[in-house]
Amino acid sequence: MNMTDGPRLIERAFPLKQASLDSLHEKNVRHGHISTLHIWPARRPLAAARAALIASLLPDPGTPEERKRLVEKIGGVVVKKIEKKKIGERTVEVEREETVGGVLHWGREANPDLQWFRQEIRKAYGGRAPKLLDPFAGGGAIPLEAMRLGCEVTASDINPVAWLILKCTLEYPQKLAGQHRPLPKFALASTEFMEGFFRSTGKLTKKQLERNLRAVQENLFPRPMWTSPGIFVPGAGGCSSVLRLTSSDSIPLWIPGPQSRISGPAPSRAKIAGLRSPF
Repeated sequence: MNMTDGPRLIERAFPLKQASLDSLHEKNVRHGHISTLHIWPARRPLAAARAALIASLLPDPGTPEERKRLVEKIGGVVVKKIEKKKIGERTVEVEREETVGGVLHWGREANPDLQWFRQEIRKAYGGRAPKLLDPFAGGGAIPLEAMRLGCEVTASDINPVAWLILKCTLEYPQKLAGQHRPLPKFALASTEFMEGFFRSTGKLTKKQLERNLRAVQENLFPRPMWTSPGIFVPGAGGCSSVLRLTSSDSIPLWIPGPQSRISGPAPSRAKIAGLRSPF
């Protein structure tokens, strides 16, 4: 079926309740989520973006029965669960809803059904990857999910902060996953610089700090070293600093690699349009 011949699934049916429940759950996720990279005021939930993209890219199957089957394949089914909760001196039972199955809930990115959706999307576009443009990409949820579904993505934003977030979310992980880079020679040669770098993490004990500084002075640091959660910004007259991009000292799991949260084959192409790099 050619996508110009008929309506899309989203025009006839959509897993609204499932997407809402899984988006709400996603707000409590910290480790590995792209929201931990940098604060962005209008960030979209990945679950909602994934649901909207799948329903927009797939054609309407044509019958209520097939629509129901496809919607449940996307969002799963909603079930009620009773939980015990302590309120003051009393323990009460609280009923809440959650989804079972589907590909929207955080942690289900590796569900085999996601590969099925990739294949169906390509089939709907004549065997090729559809091209997606997000001209106001912001925090990158929509282009990231489009890449997860195998689309060729172009993302842009006039805001330089959003541009940098997009580069770090969509482009750098593909180029730099699994690599370790040594710190610049000038940094290792400066005890003052390295002390400031170590202190900026806020997680080293006094003993660890002293040990690391001693290693710098004795040139004992191995090369390659570690991947820093910041970008080195050279300045005029020897003044330099590290621009921290995350509040974490470890790279999140959503970066493609052995423990990738972007499951399946790598997206064919991603472009970040807009401003040139300020670094």
